Amino acid sequence: MKILKNVYHKIVFSVQSVPPETGGILGGHNGIITIFYMDRGLPASIDQYIPDISCLNSVLSDWQDGGIEFYGMFHSHYPGIDELTVGDIVYINQIFQMMPLKVKSLYFPLIFPSDCMLSFKATREKSGIHIQKDSIQKINSIVEEVL
Repeated sequence: MKILKNVYHKIVFSVQSVPPETGGILGGHNGIITIFYMDRGLPASIDQYIPDISCLNSVLSDWQDGGIEFYGMFHSHYPGIDELTVGDIVYINQIFQMMPLKVKSLYFPLIFPSDCMLSFKATREKSGIHIQKDSIQKINSIVEEVL
């Protein structure tokens, strides 16, 4: 996963000030995450993130109008839970069912209070959705990537 360094730090900082199981969406262009939107989510139990789909779809519509592509969703986990849960995996599969077939991969990073992020990449394959851990490459600027 390629992400602008300042966006990475803003996401991690934003999640530190809210309870675990909070999240948002990732966007960008040319394969680099350049923007995010922190979702307030919907009221739920303290052990799961339920996105505010109506709000997020509105943001995604605005992004699309501005040429920003949807690259995935992030959410925070409690310390010690450094894998996607069964519920996370079910939700990732549901997202892919709603996405156009041209969308081949999306990112689903987990954020931890210890100031770190762990990325998972979900890829559409003939046999279904394949999810694996992915490295994070923090980019200083878009110009750096072009050079």
